[in-house]
Amino acid sequence: MAGVSLYHGQILKLLRHEINLGIWAFRNLGIIILGNYKKFEELPCWQKSKELCSAVYELINKVKFKRDLALKDQMWKSAGSTMDNIAEGFDDGSTREFIRFLGYSQRSSGEVQSQLYRALDCGYIDQSEFKKRLQSCR
Repeated sequence: MAGVSLYHGQILKLLRHEINLGIWAFRNLGIIILGNYKKFEELPCWQKSKELCSAVYELINKVKFKRDLALKDQMWKSAGSTMDNIAEGFDDGSTREFIRFLGYSQRSSGEVQSQLYRALDCGYIDQSEFKKRLQSCR
């Protein structure tokens, strides 16, 4: 995650804006604009989501987290949804659906942010860890 200048939410917003411009410019032609991306794995937002999942996995496997199975499970599912929704929307082939699923992914990232606050409040992570992980969600 080090060295990445754009955060997950910023990449999603930029990609949604780019796609909306493409829809506006080509709506009468019926062309799906997804840039030069052939696979969802090539998308910067999916790659950032994958990094978020790795960070959450590392976090939830710490000793303090292992006691709270509900929060651990919820964080893992939310982080996974960030990746899965991007992949699902991309593979649909419809620009409109892709934009909709990018929104779902962004909301899942928001869920992870909220769950990080809960982890901080419960004492599972310290302030330093909280700030570091919160940045990977944005």
